Amino acid sequence: MRKGIADLHRPPHISQAANGRYLGAIASVEDTTSPDELTARPCQPAKRNGRGYDLAVVGAGSAGFSAAITAAERGAQVALIGGGTIGGTCVNIGCVPSKTLVRAMEAVHQAAAAKRFAGMSAAARVDDWDAVMRQKDDLVSSLRQAKYADLLPAYNRISYRQGKARGGTV
Repeated sequence: MRKGIADLHRPPHISQAANGRYLGAIASVEDTTSPDELTARPCQPAKRNGRGYDLAVVGAGSAGFSAAITAAERGAQVALIGGGTIGGTCVNIGCVPSKTLVRAMEAVHQAAAAKRFAGMSAAARVDDWDAVMRQKDDLVSSLRQAKYADLLPAYNRISYRQGKARGGTV
């Protein structure tokens, strides 16, 4: 991808009739990724009809990765554009960290609830909140690396760029 421009066109192996309509778009990317920061081997723009990438996927979370990988496995050259931290909302600030903390506090709650049963007692408390947060942060970091960054080198048809996508028409 040339810095700043992703040129998108319908792949020639997909007929215009099957596609429903010809898709042509130009999206610009405010690329903030230095070559040293790339975790993937950048792919070369598609050579079909002298055009650029077949598909630009905006968003490097689970849906964006799924779309990019599916398209790459079907032969498309893909520009994957991540505007935030790789892995998206779920891994970084949503599902994973919040559910980790919810489960930790459930353990405290369940111990307190043991007294509902005759002959039972249990106790739990948070002794070190910083340790709980470090464990959550370590889990987030390991999932981000294993499920996102480490996958990119396996797909040489996907070129990852960190930056904000702007503009474009379909």
